[in-house]
Amino acid sequence: MLPAPLKFLNLSHMKEREQNETPQIIDEINKSLREPISEDMEIPTVESIARKIGINEKILYEWVKTDHEFSDALERLKNVQKDDPFKTGTEEDTYVNAMMIALLLFETRDRHYKSHNL
Repeated sequence: MLPAPLKFLNLSHMKEREQNETPQIIDEINKSLREPISEDMEIPTVESIARKIGINEKILYEWVKTDHEFSDALERLKNVQKDDPFKTGTEEDTYVNAMMIALLLFETRDRHYKSHNL
């Protein structure tokens, strides 16, 4: 039990905040998605792409921590975005990168829920 002066602390809230902290790989990919974008275009993020296909942030971040196949694929994707010899420096790069992220998320979602879909 916490001493009387510390009872006001809600430690479960602190645990929840730690669990929902953006994984570094997601943060790095999100930064690369912002690079060649026009002012009137919505800036995509890994989280926003995941939400659009029905994957919430908690699940996404859990996959980064526990699914090595997914986190390895994110790392490869980040490197491709960084070193892409076909990069045009236009917003089309953002569209291509967002599509690659969406495909990876679809594949991972299907892999995780495959047994439920049979």
